Order: sequence, then structure tokens, then C-alpha cells
Amino acid sequence: AQKQFVDYAAQLGFEYSVVDAWWEQGFPAAGKNQYQRLAELVQYANGGGRKVGIWVWKSWVELLDPTARLSFLTQVKNAGAVGVKIDNLYGDGGDSALFLSQQEAVLRDAAKLGLMMNFHGMSKPAGLSVTWPNEITREAIQHAIDTRNHQPVGIQIKRRRGTKEGTCVICHEPFFNGERDQITCLSAACLAEWKKLLRVI
Repeated sequence: AQKQFVDYAAQLGFEYSVVDAWWEQGFPAAGKNQYQRLAELVQYANGGGRKVGIWVWKSWVELLDPTARLSFLTQVKNAGAVGVKIDNLYGDGGDSALFLSQQEAVLRDAAKLGLMMNFHGMSKPAGLSVTWPNEITREAIQHAIDTRNHQPVGIQIKRRRGTKEGTCVICHEPFFNGERDQITCLSAACLAEWKKLLRVI
């Protein structure tokens, strides 16, 4: 499935593809660990005329310990990944000095390894990207997300006029523990419709 997503990205002209939530649990197979499998995916993404950079997902709480954080970042860098999407940054104190210092520690370690960072479901920008330009974005549809009281706010686009129901889905769904942006493409025949949708959005 991940190779298929890479193929879609290449066909659409996208620079990157994200290996998303809990990938480390599903990747080990055939006697190879998650990082060995990740390296194989990176090799595929850069072969056969494809040039698609691979990002990986990681839960914020797993990056708070400096030793565990450096170990993870080093291993994904060695596997050839270009960036990390950090998730689960919800909770009180999202703009506290402690929280900002923790973000800066993550950005500093990633910068030393040449890794880009995407803070997913994050509170408003705090200026850290000025010091740490490897922070590519703070991804949140609600912009300054209220991380304590999630309201049922979202947007869902199911199809364009004249297309089959269920062909393309782009939706944003609020959850009790954070925000989720879901992009689903059901078939290769859907690629042309994707391009139309992306122009609309």
C-alpha cells in the first residue's frame, strides 16, 4: 500500500509522501525491522524515475525523552526519510514556556540530522521556524486549535458534480483527542479528479 501511495504522489507531481500513524507497528515483516523496511520504501520512492521524499509519523509523547528522541530521529534519517510528522500535541499548556522549549529541543535535534518537521494538530505559530527553518509547517485546519474543547467543526468534500459517488473523499474530522485530516483515494482512475479537487481547494 505504501508503494502505491508513492506511485500516486509521483503521478500527481507531489514531492513527498507520508507514512502515517503507528507505521512502526505494521512495518516489521520477513525478519526485517521497521527501519529496514522504511529504507526499502525510500529506495523505491527514489527509483524508477520517481523522486518522492518519505516522511514518517511519530507521537509527540514518544519524543519527549532526549535519548529516545535522538535514537528515533537518527534511525529514520539513516533509513533515508526526509522529515517527521509529529502528532498528538493536544492537552493543556499548548503555549506554555515548557511546551515551547520541548518543541525547540525536537527541532534542534532534527536540524542537526537535516530532518524537516511538521507539527500536526498544533496550536498557533510561536516563531520557532525563524530560528529553526526545518519546521516546515504547523498543520491545523482550525489554525489555532482549542486543544481542550474540541467542537464539531469540520469540512467534508465527497465528490464533484458528474463523478461517481465515493470516487474521491477529502474530509476533516474532529476527534475527542485531536484533529484528523483524512485524504482517501480509492482507485488509480481517481487521479484526474484529484487534480480538479486540488485546484478547487
